[in-house]
Amino acid sequence: PGPGPEPEPEPEPEAAPATLQIPERDAELVEIFLEEAFEVLENVASSMQEWLSDRDNFRHVEGLQRDLHTLKGGARMAEITEVANLAHELEYLYEDLTNGRMQFSDGLDGFLYQAHDLLNEMLEAVRDNHPVVSETAMVERARCWRKGEPDPGNQGVKGDAAPFVDPQS
Repeated sequence: PGPGPEPEPEPEPEAAPATLQIPERDAELVEIFLEEAFEVLENVASSMQEWLSDRDNFRHVEGLQRDLHTLKGGARMAEITEVANLAHELEYLYEDLTNGRMQFSDGLDGFLYQAHDLLNEMLEAVRDNHPVVSETAMVERARCWRKGEPDPGNQGVKGDAAPFVDPQS
């Protein structure tokens, strides 16, 4: 008779569930950060409304920059990198608007509302001890706006940062 049945292979170690892990953070630092962060986001929302109703007044944009800088610093200290990274990129976007490297264009306000809503959702997730969603896509969208490229999160919608010009034509 032929060889016996092959031995059972070693069981594979169980894969970790595909859920986002909640990193260990210093609870006291997070609490202090959150106290300030929600207040900062309220200021951001107010400054953004004021700026969007008077887009030539960059005093509001400078306030947005300062508030996002504060949010970024606190998030870095509390080791909430997703919030820090998005706040950092938005701070740069407002800086570019202030110094003229970037001009307001159709659709930017919608993007900014989405980005600020995401920041708020991220803070709520931290507060509720839930996983924080990734900032990567929103950071990439902000970079596209800063470069004057179409917003990849706004495909097929009028009002991208700049019209696409095919270099081949």
